[in-house]
Formats: sequence, structure tokens, C-alpha cells
Amino acid sequence: GPLAATTPLLSEPKSQTPALAFWMGECALKPDSSETLLAAGRMFQVSGDVAAAERAWRLSLAMNHDKPHYLLERLRPHCSEGELLSWLPPRLELWVIMAETTKEGEVRKQAATQILKLVDLEKGLPAENAILVKGQAFLFLEDYSQAAPLLSEAVRVRPDDVNRRILLATALEKSGDAQAALPIYESAAKLAPKRGDLRQKISELKSSQAD
Repeated sequence: GPLAATTPLLSEPKSQTPALAFWMGECALKPDSSETLLAAGRMFQVSGDVAAAERAWRLSLAMNHDKPHYLLERLRPHCSEGELLSWLPPRLELWVIMAETTKEGEVRKQAATQILKLVDLEKGLPAENAILVKGQAFLFLEDYSQAAPLLSEAVRVRPDDVNRRILLATALEKSGDAQAALPIYESAAKLAPKRGDLRQKISELKSSQAD
């Protein structure tokens, strides 16, 4: 993609100015391309124009990219998690991915707080999806007493969804109720017998309960 194509240009300081002109031209020709704006933002950053880089990256995030997870991962090497969070548009999917993938606890909680604000504003979001997203948000906020009932309802609606069961079991376990979490993990393992991580989790819980 365009962002990857900037790599050889960045290694040659003399080529930075024409490279910038090239990517600015690309943005003019393809204003609807998130990839082009990602690349342009990187070139602006290298040239020292931080404000222009931020504008380009904000625009790239505001577009309805079909691979939002990829979009965030491409930006991460070039900014802090806090900066990335501040650039996100009010698009629920991006905030959920941000909360799921960030390694910074405070950023995760900020994203979760915004998720709870956005979920009720998301037009066309099925009720069952809203319940799931709210449950995830409370899980990110470490509010397990609110997360567990929502995730329990999400499992009831989609009992064959392994990830929903794992989320519910996680909420129960983190709330201190490992005894209630164990059968949920076991039911998830039956649905996904190849998941070694589930088998390990079940083994750990059984060992801790036996002690």
C-alpha cells in the first residue's frame, strides 16, 4: 500500500521534499483513499509538519475503511496511544477495536467510556449487539458487576458464540467468582475443542480450586 511504499523514500533525506509533493498529489487525486492519507501523514511527520500529519491521519480515520483494525495498527508505530485515541472519529467500531488492542490501561478505560456514549447513538445497531458492546465496555472498565449480566444476556441470545462465552467467563473470574466462571469456560472449550488457551485456563482454574 502507499504507506509501505514510503519506506525507501524515508531512508533518503534528499528525496523527502519530492516525496512529499508526490503524496500531496496522490491525496488530491484520491481524496477518498485512507491509504493515501496514511502515507501523506507519515511524510508530513518526517518533514516536521506535525499539524499537517495529524490532519491527514484524522481524515484517514474518519473514512469508512473496510479494515479498521489494519488502519489502527498502521498508525501505531508513528504516534502515542493517547494521540491515536484523540484522533478517533465517533465511529463505534474503531473505539471497540482501540479498547481491545491497546496495551495501556488508562487508554482502554477512556475508550470504554466513549463506547458507552456512542453505543446508544449508533443507528441501526441491533439490540443484541448493543448489549454485547456495553458488556465489553464495562469489562474494559473493570466494572464486572455490570459487565456480567450484560454478557450473560449476550450468551443467552447467541449460545454458540465462543467469544461471548469467554467474555462472560472472564467477567465472572475477574469479579472473584472462579467457580461460576469454570463451567462457562468448559462450555466454550466444547464449542472450540482446538483452543489450547481455553484448555489451559480450565486447568489453571481447577488447580486453584483444588488448592
